[in-house]
Amino acid sequence: MKKTVQWLIVVFTATVSSILTYYFTYRKSDAPIGAAQADSTIHQSYCGFKILRQDGYKFIQPVQFIQQECESPQLAGLKSIIAQSIDSFYRVGIAKNISYFLRNFEDGSWTSVNPEFEYHPGSLMKVPVLITYLKMSESIPGLLDKRLLFDALKNSLLRS
Repeated sequence: MKKTVQWLIVVFTATVSSILTYYFTYRKSDAPIGAAQADSTIHQSYCGFKILRQDGYKFIQPVQFIQQECESPQLAGLKSIIAQSIDSFYRVGIAKNISYFLRNFEDGSWTSVNPEFEYHPGSLMKVPVLITYLKMSESIPGLLDKRLLFDALKNSLLRS
């Protein structure tokens, strides 16, 4: 009799804990997956995601990247400061076309100013070379102190 009561308590406890676990884990929510729960004083709108997948596979479609479709409200202050700086450059006449893009790789948030401006990719190819050179200078002391000679005539002959 005593063992039967103990087993009933164990079965009852396991059943109740399973039901509670299921309820809190799989309960339906009105908010979309990934949307933050809105505080009563702060209204947050849901922003979707753009998912780019790699083609060329028969049974899988690997994800290349996931990007939020709208700008992050947390970066709005930084965006306004940068937009003011860009406007001042326009007023002084220092620049004609300035665009700005910032992405936080930890949480995917991003913001931009004048994203419609397009640039020749050659102007952006210098950035990875610079990063590589700076990374190499961490392990090779004095690398940045060396002088390099660029011979335009010699380089133009290599290209043809």
